[in-house]
Amino acid sequence: MTVYLVPKPNPFVMTDIHTPVPRTRPTLLTVLCILSFIAGAWAIISGIMTLVAAPDTAALQEQMDQALEGVEEMGDDNPMADFAKGMADQAMLAAEAARPMNMANIVIALISIFGVWQMWNLKGSSKNLWTT
Repeated sequence: MTVYLVPKPNPFVMTDIHTPVPRTRPTLLTVLCILSFIAGAWAIISGIMTLVAAPDTAALQEQMDQALEGVEEMGDDNPMADFAKGMADQAMLAAEAARPMNMANIVIALISIFGVWQMWNLKGSSKNLWTT
C-alpha cells in the first residue's frame, strides 16, 4: 500500500500543458464548409460568365432608341409612352452598372471563400470573446 502526502496523481491528466491536442472539425462544420465552397465557386463562375456576356451599351442604346421611336408614334397623351421611357432609362442604368456590380460580386465571393477556408482550417479569432 502506497501512502501519498500530496493528492494522488491522476494518470488521465496531461502532465505537459504544451502538448498539442489534435483538433478535429465537427461534422456539421465540415458539411457547412463544403456547401459554402460550392456556393462560392458557383458565385465566382457565374460572375465571370456574366462579365464576359455583359451587354454592349452602344448596341443596347440603339435598340432602346428604336423602341422609343415606336412609343413616340403612339403620341404624348398615351400613358404607356411615359412608362416605356422610364423603363428604357432604367434598362440603360442597369446595363451601365452591370460590370461594376459583377466585379464587386466576384470580390465578395473571394472574400467569402477565404473565410470558409479559415473555418475549414479551424482558424478562429485570437481573442476568446466568451471569457473576461
